Amino acid sequence: MTAEEATRHMIELCRSHFDEQEEQIARQRVVIEKLDADGHTEQAAIARKVLAELVLVREQTRQELVDAEQRLKAYNKFERRRAG
Repeated sequence: MTAEEATRHMIELCRSHFDEQEEQIARQRVVIEKLDADGHTEQAAIARKVLAELVLVREQTRQELVDAEQRLKAYNKFERRRAG
């Protein structure tokens, strides 16, 4: 696998993981709403901590995606110069 192929694969994985994490965050928010509505304040507080971790991981994934896209862009620019 070339560096370009590996970077493209990383971009695909990051996009997939980001989408999955968005879904997890949405589900967690629903859980929190239900817990709050049912008066389960302690469990809701724990669920909020889990939500914060999910958001943190999603942001790390977003940054990995941005970094990989920048690497690919730089690689493509280098290849065009080399070919040109």
